[in-house]
Amino acid sequence: MRRSPPIEKWVKHREDFHLRYRPTGKNVRDVVLWGVAFPVFVYYLTVYQQARVWREPGGSERRGAARGPSSHPEPAPPHLVLPPAASQKEVDRLNGRPNTKYMG
Repeated sequence: MRRSPPIEKWVKHREDFHLRYRPTGKNVRDVVLWGVAFPVFVYYLTVYQQARVWREPGGSERRGAARGPSSHPEPAPPHLVLPPAASQKEVDRLNGRPNTKYMG
C-alpha cells in the first residue's frame, strides 16, 4: 500500500492534538454554551412545561399513574368491546392445534 505524505501528516496532527490544545475564548464559550447553558435551559424548560400541565384543569388526570386509576373509568366504545371468551377447545380448533390437553 502506498502512503501519502499529506495524509500521514494530517493523521499525525489529529493523533497528537491533545498535546497542542490551548483553550481560546471561542473554545471556552462553546463549552460553556453547549456543555452547561443549553442542558440547564432544556432542564428548566421541561420542568416549567410539566408544572404548567399539572396546574391546568384536568392536568392531574393526564398524569396517569401519579394519581392511580380513576374510580369511575369510562366505558369502552362499542367497536372495542370484545366478544365473550371462547373455550380453550374452541381456540385450539380455530388455531388448527390438536386437542390433546383438553380431550374428553
